[in-house]
Amino acid sequence: MTNSSIIKTVLFLAGIIIGLLAYQYLGAPKASSLKITEHSTGMHMNHETTEATSPSPTVSALAYKDSKDGYNLKISTTNFTWTPERVNDVPVQKEGHAHVYVNDVKVARVYGAWFHIPSQYFVEGKNTIRVTLNTNSHSEWVFEGKHIQAEVIVEYTK
Repeated sequence: MTNSSIIKTVLFLAGIIIGLLAYQYLGAPKASSLKITEHSTGMHMNHETTEATSPSPTVSALAYKDSKDGYNLKISTTNFTWTPERVNDVPVQKEGHAHVYVNDVKVARVYGAWFHIPSQYFVEGKNTIRVTLNTNSHSEWVFEGKHIQAEVIVEYTK
């Protein structure tokens, strides 16, 4: 084996090890990163929080009944940049993604303005859809201690 081949092999293995360590540190869920908090819609799981600078991001949401199944969610933001390419990376002010919850159950991460929520997440009657703005590292954005989020109530019938 030549010196060049050995160096390439060592660099390749080092890259794999660094990647695995980065995933474990940044990407793998940690029990300590979750906490139960009281919220106006009841008990739910929240991520850690990160304080946004002024002017803070804002989020609003509208839900449209889908003629085939569930609801289509339109998420509007201001002072916020969607950065799916930096998910699991360090927080950067006013960028990240959203988390969508139905009745305090996390449905998905969202990386843009539109998202379809299948009917399997809804119960007959009143349902609360909540959208939180999250940092690249998944903590929830807050401003002056208040979560940057939107809620929509929908009446689901089968």
